[in-house]
Amino acid sequence: MCTAHLSPRHSDAAHPGWEFRDDQLKALTHAGAARRTVYGGDLNVNPPGSRNPFSWVWPSGPYTAQRECDQASGSSRSGRATHVSGHKFDYLFTGLPRVRCTVRDTGRSDHFALLLRVRTG
Repeated sequence: MCTAHLSPRHSDAAHPGWEFRDDQLKALTHAGAARRTVYGGDLNVNPPGSRNPFSWVWPSGPYTAQRECDQASGSSRSGRATHVSGHKFDYLFTGLPRVRCTVRDTGRSDHFALLLRVRTG
C-alpha cells in the first residue's frame, strides 16, 4: 500500500502559481506501478475528463494500467464523491482484481473513507 496527500493548487506561498500535482502524481504512479500494489490517497484533483480543466495533471497509468476502486468500467473516469463538497478527491488504484469498493462517511472528517477489497491469490 502506498498513500499520499497531494499539494492543492496555490499551496506554496513562495510560488502560488506553480502546479505540483502533475509531478506528484507521476511519482506516486511510478511507486505504485507494481501489479500487487494498492496506491492512492487524497489527491486533491477531480477525475480526468472533459469537465475537469486540470485533467492534464493525470499521468497515463491511473485508470488504464491500474483501475480505481470506484471505477465502473475500463473507460469510466467517474466515481462517487469522497468529500462533503460533492467532489471526488480520494482514490485507490490497483492492478489486482477488485472485489468491492465502499465509500463511507465516518462523521470524523470532511473526507469519506474509501475502502477497497481485492483478490490477492
